[in-house]
Amino acid sequence: MQKYNIVRLYKDAYPRRRTIVWGVTLEEARAHCGKASTSSRTCTWQNNPAGARRTKRLGDWFDAYESA
Repeated sequence: MQKYNIVRLYKDAYPRRRTIVWGVTLEEARAHCGKASTSSRTCTWQNNPAGARRTKRLGDWFDAYESA
């Protein structure tokens, strides 16, 4: 079965990418990346306080998945 890694990509911060989850199924990766809390554009203080702090500190970011 194919496995995927979830990576966090940053527009301006260094490093520009960071693997945050390893070895998940396609369904798990899609479910994670489909949440509003996994992007600087859609996360809020209510659904992801840590993400909102990250946005304030590092700028735009989002989570994506790639083949492991």
